Amino acid sequence: MCHATGENEWAIDGTPADCVIVALHKLLKEPPDLVISGINHGANLGENVYYSGTVGAAREAVIHHVPGLAMSLCSKRGNSDFAPSAKIARHAAELILKEGLPPQVLLNVNVPENWNGAVKFTRQSKKITRTVLREGKDPRGQDYYWLSEQPIDSGMELDAGTDYAAIFAGETSLTPLHLDPTHTESLNHLSHWAALLAFEIVLSKINRRAGNRFAR
Repeated sequence: MCHATGENEWAIDGTPADCVIVALHKLLKEPPDLVISGINHGANLGENVYYSGTVGAAREAVIHHVPGLAMSLCSKRGNSDFAPSAKIARHAAELILKEGLPPQVLLNVNVPENWNGAVKFTRQSKKITRTVLREGKDPRGQDYYWLSEQPIDSGMELDAGTDYAAIFAGETSLTPLHLDPTHTESLNHLSHWAALLAFEIVLSKINRRAGNRFAR
């Protein structure tokens, strides 16, 4: 569902990426100069970017050749202060409009709750948390699962230069993410699998045909 909420303003029932698709293909008369997704109430760090609706909306913009900026505040407190994140979003938007982003690249920005004023460009971190499922029943007796995360090892050292390391140090993290996640080294390293797979498929066809003949 799409609801007009004001002049040139809409609310869409769907994922953030759905909102971008509908806006670009139906609602806007011409493509925007920039799509800013967020500010999300909570972090989007490490491997969580694969599940993030905030990052997904910025990614969808880049897929449609529109610069994408994903903004997140690393806090889930009800009275969180969004002012620093808003200032960073504004300045980042101004830089993107002035200098642009590389092709197929979106910018994922995370601002710590207690920001010390430093800003760093970072790599995406490896997963440092484990998913915790808490099972329960709602008032109607239906099963539900509450998802949360906890650190894999509270004493582990974070890789320097990563988004998690920056946030834990009180620094704002800027991570450029590329649309193409292909691991190019594996294209060569695993290339011999193609012939092996093709051989197994041909062999299975031959065996199946031979079995059909004997069945007759």
